[in-house]
Amino acid sequence: MFELIGLMFATLLLFGLAVTIAAAFAAITWHLTRNGVGHKRLTLLAASVPLASAAYLWICVAILPGESPFGDISQPLPNNYTLQALGKMPDYASIIRTSSPVSGDIGLSEWIGEVAVSGALVVGQYSHPFGGFNGNSVEPFFIFDTHNGQHIDLATLADVEAKLNHPVVLTEVQHFRSQEPAYRRQQNLNKLLMFSPPIIVLGILSFSIGQSRSRTQPPSSNIYT
Repeated sequence: MFELIGLMFATLLLFGLAVTIAAAFAAITWHLTRNGVGHKRLTLLAASVPLASAAYLWICVAILPGESPFGDISQPLPNNYTLQALGKMPDYASIIRTSSPVSGDIGLSEWIGEVAVSGALVVGQYSHPFGGFNGNSVEPFFIFDTHNGQHIDLATLADVEAKLNHPVVLTEVQHFRSQEPAYRRQQNLNKLLMFSPPIIVLGILSFSIGQSRSRTQPPSSNIYT
């Protein structure tokens, strides 16, 4: 229920912003082309571009792989594991085995708040014991091996760094971005599909405005002179 309310609010905010930009585009286009050829048509086109772009972006977020209209987190990890969390509860993340025959196979039994990836190892800090709300104060850090699904719990970040033999910088789950090659390629493709069409249309509109300004309408004849 709360996710739907959040989605509706975000959608209203997106289209409210689009309406504001549309009004600004229309006013600017009218001012620039008021003496040019087809200025009414260009003004209507300018007003429609932000609204159409907002609708197009919303659809892309809803259907493209790796995107979520609810803002849910799904970041691929090595060896077919995935870091997952609800968008409204990013500090209640879990590591799921993506290719497991059992749906929702959990790689760790406690909620995760911060993570980092070192080769095939996922390191991080628990946020809450699994199924609870209090922090894990005894051994709040972990190293998870994606090769075998095993993990060890450690008391301090220094212990983690000693095991790995290098410094570790943990990132909060909501800011973590997977570096898996397939995921990065998909994200680059998503950006291309999401932003290229609106940018191309905006470029065409700008060119048309320039053409209209260079071709002024002929003065209307005065039958009384």
